[in-house]
Amino acid sequence: MATDNTFLQAFNQGASLADRARNYQLDLAKYALQQQQSDINMRIQNLHYADALKESQAQNEDAQQWYDSSKEVQQFLQDPTKPMPSARDFKSNKFRNEWDKTMQGLEQYSARAVYDKQQATLNQLTLNSNAQLLTDFNNTAKEIQSADPVNGASLVNTYSQQIKDPKTGLVIPDKLNEFRTAAAPILQKIQAKKDINLIPNLAKMNDEAIDAGVDAGNWTQEQGEAAKSMRAQGLTAGERMSKKFSSDQVKQAENTWGSLTPEEKDQIQTLAENKQWKAPTGDENKNFIANKTISQTADELVNKINAYEQNYPGKLQGYVGLIGGNIANLERKAMQAKTDEDKKAYEILQYAARNLNAAALARSGKAVTSAEQGRLISEIGDLKGANFIDSAKNFAAFSALDYAHNVNDFKLKYKLTPTEVQKAEEYRKKYNLSGFEPFIKSGTAPAATSGSNKIGRFTIEVE
Repeated sequence: MATDNTFLQAFNQGASLADRARNYQLDLAKYALQQQQSDINMRIQNLHYADALKESQAQNEDAQQWYDSSKEVQQFLQDPTKPMPSARDFKSNKFRNEWDKTMQGLEQYSARAVYDKQQATLNQLTLNSNAQLLTDFNNTAKEIQSADPVNGASLVNTYSQQIKDPKTGLVIPDKLNEFRTAAAPILQKIQAKKDINLIPNLAKMNDEAIDAGVDAGNWTQEQGEAAKSMRAQGLTAGERMSKKFSSDQVKQAENTWGSLTPEEKDQIQTLAENKQWKAPTGDENKNFIANKTISQTADELVNKINAYEQNYPGKLQGYVGLIGGNIANLERKAMQAKTDEDKKAYEILQYAARNLNAAALARSGKAVTSAEQGRLISEIGDLKGANFIDSAKNFAAFSALDYAHNVNDFKLKYKLTPTEVQKAEEYRKKYNLSGFEPFIKSGTAPAATSGSNKIGRFTIEVE
């Protein structure tokens, strides 16, 4: 029995020693793994440190080149004569990535981008010209079909199949000329019918206008004398009242436009006698009011900029980054401004952000083509860029040009107020709108609002 106990104790002691040995080996293995992981972490930290040190050294070496490159970008954006910045080889990852982003932003100013824009403009001009030719064809076609349903319709059916190039869809000028030549006999008959009413219409003119038409070859001496004779036979009481009313309208037109030619007076008198000498109506009036509103708003912005630049030269551009912000934020900044310089700058940006945006353009009711609307919205978007002052003056000049075209086109068509005509004359002088005669030829136009006549990067030319 004692022998069995001794054996059991020896066995247990042996098992305990084996467990201890095994645990010791496990501890040694864990320690080795921990040491290995620590070594790996240390190496990773050393690599990160080395990369950070290398990046820091690269940034130090690139600092001057980065400064020069940033200055070159700023000069390019502010001065249109400066060349586009070229590619740069930065050692620093940070500077290299930032430069790549900068070059992507400048891509719109590259030679290729400029060429694409020019091509798009040229294509649009071609389409506009084609649309006008097609309109001329359709108008003539409608006229000759109405005058001669048989021959006119036959001509139209023939040339409507030949007038367009099947590949480009554009009007073929030679075919349009052939059509006009073929339609000439029918057009001459139409003109002959109009001539039957010539003398009664001439009788409504004054002697001065009749004689001027004879001298210009618009009608013969015999036709002029016949018209004078018809007029000399006398007018009814109603006709005399109509004549007086129309004469008064001519005088009012002279007060608005200054001196008028005999032909202009006669045209206005004829419209007045026919009760057609009125203010613009319908879509034309809607578009006229929109052009007037937009041009006045843009002009007021230019006046504010000129006044600010006179007091704080070169300061306004530094505030422009805020123009893309919320209008309420701009209002708050204007209220919290501690200097007059800050306050007026924020007020100008607030005025531009509130009144010159796509929503304001839509509210104005301006009737434009999709292409023109894209142009206007693009110009409004430029008011958020690095050339804010030039962009504002460009937009004001283009808006003034649209308004001046309206006034010029309406001169012998609609009755305008003296103020509306005076505003067009003011714009003509202020923005150097070439291609227009003085709107008020008597010299009574008010002086243009004081301010610079420079219009940003562009000179407005009217064909």
